[in-house]
Amino acid sequence: MDEESDLMTNNMKGIGKTGMSIFFRRVQWLWPECYPYVDKRTEKALGGLGLPRDPEEMSKLVEECWESVEKGVAEEKDIEVRKRRAFLVALDRAAGAELEGNINQVLEM
Repeated sequence: MDEESDLMTNNMKGIGKTGMSIFFRRVQWLWPECYPYVDKRTEKALGGLGLPRDPEEMSKLVEECWESVEKGVAEEKDIEVRKRRAFLVALDRAAGAELEGNINQVLEM
């Protein structure tokens, strides 16, 4: 994905590395070619929460916990799309906790 990121960053005015990281994180549930992807900031957040920082390991965790996670994922016929969506939601929640400085509060729950 580095090549794609460089291509898009160089050809889209105003989009930098951070924007591309967010883009690839958010689009991976729709584009399986980008899955699994964890950007640096989200990787840090996952580690702070005691979750796997490696994209493959985090994907396996979603798979292992699918029965309990499945109920909270938006309706979608394709189960693989639903699993990628659950992966994205987990990443977004972790990144949000990191950005808001709430990692410790989440761990206390």
